Formats: sequence, C-alpha cells, structure tokens
Amino acid sequence: MLNTMATSLFSRSHTRISLVLLLAVTLLPYSRGATLINDGTTTDGLARMANAVNLLEEVLGPADSTLAPDGGALVTAQSGLAMPPLRTVWFSAYTAPTNGVYRVAADFLPAEVQSVCRGGVMGWLNTGRSNGIVLQVVSYGDRASFRVATVDFLAEDANVNESATNLYHLDGTPATAEIGSSWSELGANYVATSNATFELTFTAPTAADTNVLSNVTARVAAKVFQVDASSVTNQVSTTIELLTDLPLPESGAHALGYFAVWASESDYGVIGYLDNLVADNVGTRPNVPPTIQITNPAPGTVFPVLTTITLEADAEDSDGSVRTVEFFAGTTLLGTVTNAPFSLSWTNAAAADYSLTARATDNRGGSTTSAVVQITVNAAPTVHITSPTPNASFLEPATITLEVDAQDPDGSISSVAYFDGATPLGTVTNAPFSLSWSNVAARNYALTAQATDNRGLTATSAPVNITVSQSSGTAPEMTITYTPNGILLVWGVTGYQLQIKTDLGSGEWTDWPVDTRGLSQITVPYSSGIQFFRLVGAGTPTGPTLTIRLANGQINVSWPAGVYWLQAKADLNAGTWVDLTASGNTYSESAASGNRFFRLVNP
Repeated sequence: MLNTMATSLFSRSHTRISLVLLLAVTLLPYSRGATLINDGTTTDGLARMANAVNLLEEVLGPADSTLAPDGGALVTAQSGLAMPPLRTVWFSAYTAPTNGVYRVAADFLPAEVQSVCRGGVMGWLNTGRSNGIVLQVVSYGDRASFRVATVDFLAEDANVNESATNLYHLDGTPATAEIGSSWSELGANYVATSNATFELTFTAPTAADTNVLSNVTARVAAKVFQVDASSVTNQVSTTIELLTDLPLPESGAHALGYFAVWASESDYGVIGYLDNLVADNVGTRPNVPPTIQITNPAPGTVFPVLTTITLEADAEDSDGSVRTVEFFAGTTLLGTVTNAPFSLSWTNAAAADYSLTARATDNRGGSTTSAVVQITVNAAPTVHITSPTPNASFLEPATITLEVDAQDPDGSISSVAYFDGATPLGTVTNAPFSLSWSNVAARNYALTAQATDNRGLTATSAPVNITVSQSSGTAPEMTITYTPNGILLVWGVTGYQLQIKTDLGSGEWTDWPVDTRGLSQITVPYSSGIQFFRLVGAGTPTGPTLTIRLANGQINVSWPAGVYWLQAKADLNAGTWVDLTASGNTYSESAASGNRFFRLVNP
C-alpha cells in the first residue's frame, strides 16, 4: 500500500513526498496492538455523520460533504453553502473502542494553506447522541492553531456546534476556545504544506482528576506529529491535556474516525486529504441494523387493477450504508433496489388485498423489515343504463324510471348515482338500484350512472341520450290496422302507455299488460267484444275524467269544471275530430246507430 501510495503522491507534488515518509514512520508507534482501520485507498467501512441543521438550505438548497479516493489518500470537499459550517466525521462502521482507554490517529493535509481548510481526527464519538471530541488544525490566519473541541452535530448555533463545552483544565476549571487552553500554537516546526498526524489519547481519570471534577469521564491528550527533511518524526505541537465529563459512549455507539470542515458560510471547496486512520485497544464494532419504513403507498389505499403502483421506502443506517431494499407482498418478493431513493414500480397486480413490507440490508449484512402496509387492488365494477333506452322520448312533466345493470367481479355494489351531465339526480344504495325521476322538464338529456363498489372504486356508464318534449295537450295520432296476427296499433313516438276499456260508459281505463312507454307500436290479439284504446303520456297529466252515459236514447257526456273543448268522431281511423257545443261541462245528443267517440282538448 505504501509503495503504491508513494508513486501516486510523487506525481501530485513534491510536498506530498514527505507525506509518504511520514506515513511509514507515524505508523510505528502503533505497531504493537495497533489496528489500521483505513489506509486511504477506499471509503469502504466508513460511515458518515454531519451537521443535521443547515439554516441556508431552505433558501439556497442543500450542502454536502464528500470523501473519495484520490491517489492513495482520501480527498474531502464541500459543495453548497451551510450555516453553521458543515462539520463531518467519517467513522469506522466495523471497528470501535473496546472501552474508554485508547488512542486514535489520522493524517491530514489541507488542500490550501487557508483558515477554511480544517481537518484531523475524532474520538469519543457517540453515534446515538451525535457528539464527540476532535483534534484539528487551523493552518492559517491570526488564530492559526491546533484545536481540541467538542462537536455537537445536532446544534443550530455555530458556537455550540463546535465549542469547549464539556472540556476542563487539569485543575477542573472550564476550558476555553483559546490558545493556552483547548488550543495550542502551531509551533515553528509545523509545515502547513506537509502531511501531519493528529493523535488523540483517552485514558482513565486519576484520583486527582476526580477530586477536581467529580463527574470526569476521561483524561484527553492531543498531539500532532510531522516528519522533517531528515525523515525524523517530531511532535510539532504542544501537548494539549484536558479533562472531559462528556459521557462515555455506550457499547455499539462508540466510534472514531476522520474529521473535516470547510469553515466558511459564504463559499465552499476542497478541504484537504485524509489518510491512515489507526487506533489501539479496538475491536469489532457491533452492527446497528438499518431503519426502514414504507412511505408510499399510504395504508388503506385502493388501486384499480392494471394500475402501476409506486413503492417507496425511507431506509437509513446510522453506522454504515443501506445496500439493498427489498419489497414484498406477503412473502412474495416484488423487487430489489440497490440505490436511494429506494423506489420500485409494481405492475400487473391482481385484484386482492395485499400486506406490503420492505426489508433493508446494510453494508454489514444487518437487516430490518418495515411495518406492514395494507393496500387493496380492486377490480372495477361495471354499469350500464337499461332504462330508459337510448333516444327515448317523453312529454313534460315526465316521470322517468332510471334503471341499471351494475356488477362487481370481486365484491359488491354499494351505491349507484345517476347524473344528467354533471348534475346529480339521486343515489340508490340498494339493489335493483332503480330511481324514479319526476317532474322532468322539456329538453335534451345525457344520462349516466356511476356505480361504486364495496371498496370505493367507481365506474361510469356510457351516456344515454333522451328527449323530453313540451306537452301539446293531445296524444299522438294512433292508427289501427287489422292483420292476420291481430290488431296493429301504431302511434309513431315513444313515451306513452297504451290503455284499454271495453265500455266507454262505465269502468276504468286500465294499462295494457305490456309496458309500452318505450314502444311506438304494438299488436294486440282480437277480442270477441268491443275494445277501446287510448294513449297516456308517461308521467304527464291524463286530463279530467270524461263520463259518458246512455239513457232514454240520449248520450249524456259530463266532465269536471274547467276550460275544455269537447270533440267527437264516428271513426277513429278516418275523418277529423269535430268541435261540439256544450253547456258548461255537460253535453247531450240523441243516440244513433254506429260508433261515437268523444274527447276533451285544452283550448
């Protein structure tokens, strides 16, 4: 690894040649019991934690910090603006301290000798509470220094995000963010254009430490090393020794890693190069399983068959990365997604109830299954109007019976709503889903029916066009023709019910046994007696009752009071209706041989 690195660093710059020597030498203090966690050639095994708050994101969009291999080291950079500055730690997902006594070190070289390019090493990192202790360099400016600080990745305020909080001098007094306290001068031997090794050591507090700080959890020592031109390793910093009362991270949450920050809120760029993360007294880090929840579809959603269903999940891993998300319907695997945003299109789902889950697997093989989301894929109902028939005609004010044939292949019909265009006419919730539509005014109508099934899915019928005409006060002319099969009655339009009577002088008109409202003709069987027929407009007034009596050779006709003309005719198949002169609402004439027909007409 070092020979390969030497070749790649030599091609970068002369200043990086000294880094190769340094890398070989700075590993020597860790040769006994030390663990090389990351050699700078890959980011595998590293997990990222960064500031959770960016006050500029809503206006300017998100900022991001990246770490990528670059010629034997890992280059870190920031894109986008952040407030507070975007502090980031890349910690080991596989290796962790076994207790609170250990050393951790990492190499850092600023990309430029500028105060904004800061980096180093972090230990005592609590991934559950998102805080830790960092040693970093500020290589330029009037406050250039090596600095020990606590970092709270959840803080909004930059003064809290990185501070001397939870740090104390060895006499128990609070440390401050100043040289001589938690900071030290760079020193004359520090070369900002050369690589440096940043080392944090955590040891158990002594009795004296406990006497001055009762809740002390560790003694912290910070040192920085570089290799000079003679290949000699030198400490180029004053040793910073402090106490901390930051709680010891619990097992599974204790971590260590590289640290970097672009210390500006007004611009961004390449921060520097990180390499050779090493530590002692470490072991295998317990794996924290990922978290996952299905974000789409919502529980209880009903989809029509043949709909493409988008499955989405929010999956995260606090100590690594999510490698795969698998979506299931019950125990059936629907598909696997290997990259965020973990979305899958599910096609051709059959009609059924489904229990959806998603399973996330992290980079160490840990997995978590989401809570169940219940959805339904529903076959749509079918519906078509059976009454009235297309192009049927009626007279105002009509009463029209609306009827449908509605079916649901995988459930039941819960309601049928009728419409004229977009105007609702009424809803029926019980079979046979028939609706009586009354007082229908004269105009053209486009009728539809919408069926809703027991799962809330709807279907709309094809439109049925009908016409309601203004009433003229008279029925259409009816022709009567004798045929071998019976008496053919033809009246030319629909919307009328045929009625029959055998004696004009007594009894009631009765509907012909067949519903003729949708017919314009009918053939009736012959009868041995006399039959009288008339048409009554469906849903229209039938007019006053006309009473005809024969007594003493006189035909006496009467009707309720009203303004009417009485008309008579001897042959329904010939001639015209003749107006008669009546006295009030009665009329009499001598009975003659043959037939005589009477009717009332509105003037």
